[in-house]
Amino acid sequence: MELIGIAGLVTIIWKVVDVLRFAANKDWSALVTQGTVYLSALAVALLAREAEPFQAVEILGTTFGELDFAAVVLFALGIGSTASGVVDFKQAIDSTDSAVVPRLVDTRPVVDHHPT
Repeated sequence: MELIGIAGLVTIIWKVVDVLRFAANKDWSALVTQGTVYLSALAVALLAREAEPFQAVEILGTTFGELDFAAVVLFALGIGSTASGVVDFKQAIDSTDSAVVPRLVDTRPVVDHHPT
């Protein structure tokens, strides 16, 4: 297996552990966000496997068109996990939140600033 394949598996494990942490802490926004990343990555990978321009793209010692379903799922999870890891890294070094985006699911309590 190529080093990239092993790195992909490592990132999947890393993000699955994060998902378990999110679940344990009932961080619904983080859970929904990571789930959305994984579903999006899977949808794009399945589409790419079927799209003519991607049939001959080489990946993990074979071509994209020849990947079986399990390999596409692992590839998608690896890509999604890597993307999430890059975002984690960006957030860790950006102490100013200059690139902050709204939460996908806002579970913070609503505060009424104008009581009656």
